[in-house]
Amino acid sequence: MFRHFIILGLLSLTACQNSASSDENVSTAPTLSVRATTDIKTLAPVTDVTYLPNTGVAWLSQIILLDGQGRLERVRIDDLSTVTAHEGSFKDITAITRQGAPGVFFALDMSGRIKAFIENDDEGNFRQIPTSAPSTTYSGFCDPAQPISDTIIGLTNDGRSHPISVQITDNMSVTLTKADSPLTCTDHSRDLLRLTQTAPSQLYAWRESGPTRISIEDGLSIAGLSNPDMVSTTQVKFGSAFNDGIVVAASKDENRVVIIARDYLLEELERAQLSTSTE
Repeated sequence: MFRHFIILGLLSLTACQNSASSDENVSTAPTLSVRATTDIKTLAPVTDVTYLPNTGVAWLSQIILLDGQGRLERVRIDDLSTVTAHEGSFKDITAITRQGAPGVFFALDMSGRIKAFIENDDEGNFRQIPTSAPSTTYSGFCDPAQPISDTIIGLTNDGRSHPISVQITDNMSVTLTKADSPLTCTDHSRDLLRLTQTAPSQLYAWRESGPTRISIEDGLSIAGLSNPDMVSTTQVKFGSAFNDGIVVAASKDENRVVIIARDYLLEELERAQLSTSTE
């Protein structure tokens, strides 16, 4: 189920967090400037994202945004307009993929309980659905590079990661079953990029030759992002320029997220690596 992705010579890091495991050697790293592809305005600064693939029509895939107030918003790349998915207070989110069926994502409330939400109409709105689960409480989720069809990963307060099987009934309720055997949390949504742990945060990609600092510059009418506090990558297809996935970055000081086409970033990293190797 889980494996490391080595993308165009980039070394993936194994960590259940949004920061680099070490800030060692980054001070001398070269800088690669990339341009923001687009951005999405939000009601408050965003702290986490998850992705709901539409396996039939890529541009109907959705991004679920969790902001610093615990509110959930949703957005489709085709219109870039956020819609409130739920006003409740949550601390983490994750999702599964469903072939030819309405999308489902999960949110962790402040007490550590898992809540489930399902796409409710053709507009992509969501409603909360009944969830049957053990009394276990969780501190967060561990995300794969792409949502899995029938499993999410919950992090318990003792630091362990547990697969949780997901069963959705015909009457649109969810049964969650936690596996007894824990596993190592490898958060593949952070495979491509990492943030430094020291302030102000800096964005880096790790390659075989070492780290490269990523500077997100202004795109066409899109402002760049100087010091992102959150970054996530996915291979979920969103259509058009984003058919190979996206990179999402956000700052705690801005009510928006910046989107970069994943294939564009990979091409720029590969070009920089080839340039360095021929010097």
